Amino acid sequence: MLACFGACCLRAGEDGGVTLEGPLAAVLRRAAYLYRQPTNGQRLSVATEWIGQASSIASGLLATLQQRRDTYGGSSSAAAAGSADSGAKEATATATASFASSNGYYKP
Repeated sequence: MLACFGACCLRAGEDGGVTLEGPLAAVLRRAAYLYRQPTNGQRLSVATEWIGQASSIASGLLATLQQRRDTYGGSSSAAAAGSADSGAKEATATATASFASSNGYYKP
């Protein structure tokens, strides 16, 4: 049985377990990881590192999108718009894979 809620999927396993996939699963995995840290100082350190990684990825993505906008900004050509969209998708995929692999979540 598979139930999907937006970008999150809930799957019943053959062994009677439940598998949660998607962004919600990533958030819950990180919450469990923080909970298992022995001290509040370590929890704070890990959370700060994650926030720093997320902000650097967001700023890189924003810079890429601004560069694409500046490159294709004045053009109303459908080809230029399609190229800008594919570039933004590529930048998002690269940033997401980079962030996920640095945390051990990405298995190619």
